[in-house]
Amino acid sequence: MKVILKKEKILLYSPECARDQQNRMAELLRRNEYAVLCFTEADCGRTIADCMAGRAGERSDLTVPESMVLFAQLDNRRLNQALGLLRSERGLLKAVVTEVNRGWTWSQLYRELDAERTAFQAAEKDGQGDMNRGVEKE
Repeated sequence: MKVILKKEKILLYSPECARDQQNRMAELLRRNEYAVLCFTEADCGRTIADCMAGRAGERSDLTVPESMVLFAQLDNRRLNQALGLLRSERGLLKAVVTEVNRGWTWSQLYRELDAERTAFQAAEKDGQGDMNRGVEKE
């Protein structure tokens, strides 16, 4: 019998004030056969790669004030299914693990996602709902 190991993982970060939300999301995802790893303020100084591998990282006094979810190695079907399961979670910052952000800490990831959200909201406010609309390709 051949055993197939799934490499896909979903990483959930939540500050203390959102721990109930994190537990609820983790349970929902696990019921749908996702491997879920949960992280807290104590993990803010750890890199995403260290968290995915279960390695200890540097402890930090930094905190991240919002919940985040990171999707690692999910195919499109599984990613869309997971996004559908989390659709009702308001204000949840979402990202996919990439070669670039694997080396970031949770704090760095939060700063990047927050900056992207701010830029997107500014573009929407300026009437550019699709930030790529009107961009000429050479």
